[in-house]
Amino acid sequence: MLDTWGHLLKRGLVKPETIYEIQGPFIVRMWDNHGPIIKELRKQINNPHHLDGYEYCAEEMKKLEQKKLKSIT
Repeated sequence: MLDTWGHLLKRGLVKPETIYEIQGPFIVRMWDNHGPIIKELRKQINNPHHLDGYEYCAEEMKKLEQKKLKSIT
């Protein structure tokens, strides 16, 4: 699901704010935990694009999270 959301974000079919409102902070934390494992898996299976939508989604959510934090302070 997170990989799919990332691909939808890349294509502009859904707004980042929409995804963030649904589960933005959760996506960021999940990537923080699983990202290093997925990056290593990409090397092992020789597929540099494995779950790249998930990574894209998480990076977009991180940007929104930082933007929201800056607006608070």
